[in-house]
Amino acid sequence: MGRVDVPTFVDFILNKTNLETISYVGHSEGTTQFILGASLMPEYYSQKINLSILLAPVGSTANIPIPYIRDAAKYIKEIEFTLVHALNYPNWFAPMPRGEEALTLFCGVLPSICKQAASLMHHEGVDNGERFSTFISNEPSGASYRTFVYYAQMINSGRAALYDYGPIKNNKIYGQREAPLIPIENYKVPTVLMSGSLDKLADPEDVKWLSAALGDNVVFEKEYENDHFTFAIGKDMSFFSQDAVE
Repeated sequence: MGRVDVPTFVDFILNKTNLETISYVGHSEGTTQFILGASLMPEYYSQKINLSILLAPVGSTANIPIPYIRDAAKYIKEIEFTLVHALNYPNWFAPMPRGEEALTLFCGVLPSICKQAASLMHHEGVDNGERFSTFISNEPSGASYRTFVYYAQMINSGRAALYDYGPIKNNKIYGQREAPLIPIENYKVPTVLMSGSLDKLADPEDVKWLSAALGDNVVFEKEYENDHFTFAIGKDMSFFSQDAVE
């Protein structure tokens, strides 16, 4: 997505507006896409993106602390086989209403994980309950199973690497049996990192790693009392107008 989808959107906007560059705002998976794209296609991104604002940035999932997510990651191959190959659900979070069917199926297979996952999406102390109902009616709205396999791979390996297709296919795609590390040293875009101290998906330790890896490309960084979804449905959204827009 970082090599095809994001550039497609960027080029469309630039062509329609006649601008030379634009700023990028991404949240969660949208930050992963950007980090990968800007690392793999540094010249393209540095020429067309004047600033990236990454909310709840996920450059690595190595330090996610949630036991049931780490346990699920250990069995990602079995989960993939069951949902994708046996039950034909390659789009684990498909657009509604198919997404609702997939969620019902997933929660039927792994009810305890499903229940605990729901608790991650709404923190009563910082999130707006009224916005949550609207948010959840449209989210999730499409995510390939490989997205979740990829995050699970980083949890299991502790490496911020490219997608691991297995030794044989890796050798065909990458020229080596092991998936290579993300070439984040190629990243050249001025970047804002806005993270949350309550975030258990973009864990503060992983954000620290990302900040260090991006180095001087980070032009502003701040940690807020937010969880992962506060950046979309927070009770107090002033952080965005004060720190991102201004």
